[in-house]
Amino acid sequence: MPVKNAAPWLVDCILSIQNQAFTDWQLVAVDDFSTDQSLEILNNFSLRDSRISVLQNKEAGITNALQLAFENCSGTYISRMDADDLMPPKKLETLLKIASQNHNSVATGKVKYFSKHPISAGYLTYQNWLNQRVDFADFHQHVFRECVLASPNWLTHRKNIESVAPFTNHVYPEDYDLVFRWIKNGNEIIGVDEETHLWREHKKRTSRTSELYNQQHFFKLKLHWFLRLKFTSDKNLVVFGDNSKAKICTTFFTEKEISFIQITKNNLHQLATIANPLVLCTVFTDDKTNAEIENFYAQNNLVLGESWWYV
Repeated sequence: MPVKNAAPWLVDCILSIQNQAFTDWQLVAVDDFSTDQSLEILNNFSLRDSRISVLQNKEAGITNALQLAFENCSGTYISRMDADDLMPPKKLETLLKIASQNHNSVATGKVKYFSKHPISAGYLTYQNWLNQRVDFADFHQHVFRECVLASPNWLTHRKNIESVAPFTNHVYPEDYDLVFRWIKNGNEIIGVDEETHLWREHKKRTSRTSELYNQQHFFKLKLHWFLRLKFTSDKNLVVFGDNSKAKICTTFFTEKEISFIQITKNNLHQLATIANPLVLCTVFTDDKTNAEIENFYAQNNLVLGESWWYV
């Protein structure tokens, strides 16, 4: 668990770990040069609970903290926790049951945002979207739209961390990069219809405050992995849309000197004339528009997750 200036939430976070129904756990907490009372809180817990160990990060950064924690944990199964969130009491028990039945799998469940303040519509939409991936078991089909796993809401056999070496290259967003590495490695993502993580929403969340988690970084990462996982020279790359996301895509491919065809809803019929298309759809609006676009793709024998994707 990486910890940086998490003092306002850290006690509740650790208490939620101590209150797990599954009790044979080890918490390796890495203080990432906190300037508040985080390290003092961690040390106090460590003195009272031998299952908790505290390390000081050697170099600043979440990936350094995650790598250091992994190097110093001894468990057969690994999970990540964020220092401002909470674990439901049966989280570890529930996810361990799934992961232990299939050592090649990554177990996850549903998430729920909570806050002292109203949750924004955007965050609620993402929460519901993540939970739909569990309901429909379609993580791979939607992986280029958003990260399909909440960063602190998975559990897997340690070999699935060792085999992909996720934190050594310091790529951000690190949680999204890890998902792509698991997909490339052939690891199955299995979801359970239970809430397994409580996600605290507040203004100081790293995803809100760090430029490493802005839209440009997300798109650079997902398009990089799209080229590695899906693109082949015998296919025609198509960018559908003329919005800001489409602009990021076309700029990225232009800089990579990769040919592409850009179409919009006004000339969607052009898609029917393109041989062997791989379509990146940047348009995701209301249900009616989405259904119209998806129906057109289907009429042209394009399959979500095989020949077209939302980005």
